[in-house]
Amino acid sequence: MNDERIYELAAHWFTGNATEAEKREIREWMAESEPHRREWSELNEIWYSASTADERLRYDAERAWQRFRQRHFQTAKPANTPRRNIRRLALKAWTLAASVMFPILLGITIFLARKVEPINSHEVAVSTISGESATFMLPDGTTVMLEENSNLTYDPNNFYKGERRIRFNGVAYFNVTKDKEHPFFISSSDIDVRVTGTAFNLKAGPNHKYDLLSLDEGSVEFIPHDSKRADILAPGDEIIFNKETRLSAIRHRDVYGAGVAHNLYEKNEAVVGANRISRGNGTLADPYVISNARQMLCMKEVLSAGRVTYFELENDIDMSNINWTPLNGPEDGFLNWIDFNGNNHVIRNFHTGDVRYKGINYYSSFFGVLCGACRNVGFENVDISSVGMGVGVLGGLIGYNTFPSTTVVENCYFTGHITTNADAGSIAGSVMGKTLIRNCFSNVNVTSMNSYAGGLVGRISSGLTIRDCMVGGSVSGVHAGGITAGGQDNHTTPSSFTNILVACHSIFGNKDIEPLGHFRSGDKQERLLLSPTTIVNGEQPATGCSTQQLQEFAASMRGVWYKEKLK
Repeated sequence: MNDERIYELAAHWFTGNATEAEKREIREWMAESEPHRREWSELNEIWYSASTADERLRYDAERAWQRFRQRHFQTAKPANTPRRNIRRLALKAWTLAASVMFPILLGITIFLARKVEPINSHEVAVSTISGESATFMLPDGTTVMLEENSNLTYDPNNFYKGERRIRFNGVAYFNVTKDKEHPFFISSSDIDVRVTGTAFNLKAGPNHKYDLLSLDEGSVEFIPHDSKRADILAPGDEIIFNKETRLSAIRHRDVYGAGVAHNLYEKNEAVVGANRISRGNGTLADPYVISNARQMLCMKEVLSAGRVTYFELENDIDMSNINWTPLNGPEDGFLNWIDFNGNNHVIRNFHTGDVRYKGINYYSSFFGVLCGACRNVGFENVDISSVGMGVGVLGGLIGYNTFPSTTVVENCYFTGHITTNADAGSIAGSVMGKTLIRNCFSNVNVTSMNSYAGGLVGRISSGLTIRDCMVGGSVSGVHAGGITAGGQDNHTTPSSFTNILVACHSIFGNKDIEPLGHFRSGDKQERLLLSPTTIVNGEQPATGCSTQQLQEFAASMRGVWYKEKLK
């Protein structure tokens, strides 16, 4: 391939106009020899040092051009003929691309808004600023797609001497060129990542509470600096590392398919700047305001251990394309306490998988372990399939002994499906701390193949109050109950159940079953109704309430904000 062709391709690449065939041609040319890779690194340096990111954002084509010319003539010394030739050809490439580059920048504020500059005689640094994203190719053909406020540093002269090493902080998608003889290392402030050839999304650096890696292809070793062992990830795995607790947890996202991390990156690139929580400070007086699904992914980052953080919704949210990590998991010591107010909005198409901590699967749900409050929100078309310890829409577990107050769930409704081997309920798999549930409606099909399944809560291990609720859907488990499935022992604080209608299509218990729920001596039970149409272990019970009682109960629920859902 001649020089003219290389610089024509470079111009297309730098302006974002390279076709897939041209990108492949560049990678093949770079793979041919070490001089080609060094030449590409020099072109990167020349191109992006010609103007600052700030200047490019102002779309000042003439100023950027003059700056490039000035740098070209200052550095093109007669004694350095090869360098002069590269700069001369780069100048031609710059001229070719200028007519394309600046009109694009006028319409797109986030593409190629970065700068590459030498930080010493050997290293090259690539960075983006707020509101920008960029795509960059390393000397080995590895593609890095940087999100905003990210930086990457590497030494092109030593890139192939044993190992390919870079330093990185920020958020980026890496598509690493395969080379088993030269492992690829990424070093950040708290972790190292080792790969040979793979594709993954990485968030790491001192500005984040969590480091996170989501793997699409290949294999990755994730190594915290103070750890003596590496977590080895397989395709579909996602690891989250809490830098405060120094603990990490892994989840697998088989249900979302291959390429999820890349797809999420591209979706984020399209709305860059809109993925941050833009309003509020997380206090009761000024809660964080969530406007879209991308902002929901920022919730975990702003939580503080041992303190209640307040959130509220201002829109309905569709989570179809969100790969969700529970907000309060074992890696957090279950100390992320949350008050979540949906403001009568709806979260649709929520799904999540198992979270694995030290070889054990934990609490697939929205919160993980809910300590605090969730109110005034609907979860529609939930789909959770898990083998974890406890599963529910809001929490695998609600209430915990580290939380000093009562956990509250009120004015909420839920629809969808839950399937698990563990304790399961539409709201929570189990209750382990003082909890109040009121004014809620569930139409969820709950299935636990090996444990407790309840219409609202699976297992009860602590004091629980439920009142003014309605249960639909179906319940199936080894131990089954329309409201709860039991699990109390002699040490469990008595619970209270008032004004609850069980209107499930069916309730099935493989070992034992109570249509309304499993209660123990001392529990308060008042006005608990079973629909006459509910099928219990294949039969219609004789204990169902009358039609008049059903009508009276429905009338009592009409004051709830989701009343149009009660059909």
